[in-house]
Amino acid sequence: MNITPLAGQQLAVEHFRNLLFHIQLDGGSFNEMLAFIKSNQNLKYYKALREKEPGLLRQLMAREHVLEAKKQKGQQEEAIRMLNQALELDPTCPEACLEMGNLSELPEKAMMWYQRAMKYTEAHIGSERLQELLVEFRKTPWKQVELYTYLKAKACLAERLFLSGYFDVAILHFRELLQWNPGDDMEVRQMLLAAYLTQNRLKDSANLLREFKGDWSAAWYFCKAFHRYKLMGDNTASRKSLIRAFQRNLWVPIFLFGLMDTRKLEEQDSAAAPEMVFKVGSKAEALACIRVIAPVFYDDAEMVEWAWKILKASV
Repeated sequence: MNITPLAGQQLAVEHFRNLLFHIQLDGGSFNEMLAFIKSNQNLKYYKALREKEPGLLRQLMAREHVLEAKKQKGQQEEAIRMLNQALELDPTCPEACLEMGNLSELPEKAMMWYQRAMKYTEAHIGSERLQELLVEFRKTPWKQVELYTYLKAKACLAERLFLSGYFDVAILHFRELLQWNPGDDMEVRQMLLAAYLTQNRLKDSANLLREFKGDWSAAWYFCKAFHRYKLMGDNTASRKSLIRAFQRNLWVPIFLFGLMDTRKLEEQDSAAAPEMVFKVGSKAEALACIRVIAPVFYDDAEMVEWAWKILKASV
């Protein structure tokens, strides 16, 4: 496709807008954003953007409120208040919608906010440009700052759909995310695998297991064991697979079978820093694993009984 000089300039200005928002939210400093504007040729783009978008300052102020809301750890009401202020300044702010979804306790409300974040991102970028960026993303992931909010919102939407039992719809979103990001550094494959198993789509689960056979996560180990049981029943291969999963993290069956109360642990986990890295075999890792595998496990009474027998025999 040939791009005219004028169209190329418009694309550059739009890219600058998204880059500006990204630096503002990711850098966490208004001074950093100002330094970026003043550097190199950026002031020229900033002036062009101001002419094209008279409401730019309101958009920047809205994202300052989003940034402050993200800093309100454990103060949900204050964070929501700031996000509402952001939406008053910029009613189509995708970043504010994404954070509102993250703070929404009701699944339906959260999904509504995630859908708005995606809708407003597409409206800002344009449908045709969005598809072009997604093609670029597949070749060089995470180089396109315009897509960050869209992809995060889509992943969050798929997760909420999965946790709410809308497995077929969640599968569609997870598969699209994998299509755009084959390396899956967002790690949506665990929930996709679990969703396949809840629907007994064993060919799909087998293909996914082969595609990511190097995955060493606890959820992957348990889903692999559940896949083998659903495929082959109780035999040597399925038993060995489940025992390997137990060895990978023994806290998982302890929590699954209610041998220990997880409520206090879940409260501690929710209060922990989101960037915390799970230790292999830890209780925190087990809680994250159960979030993925519980819909598969509890939906199959025969598999629950089988796993209980294997656990008693192997401990």
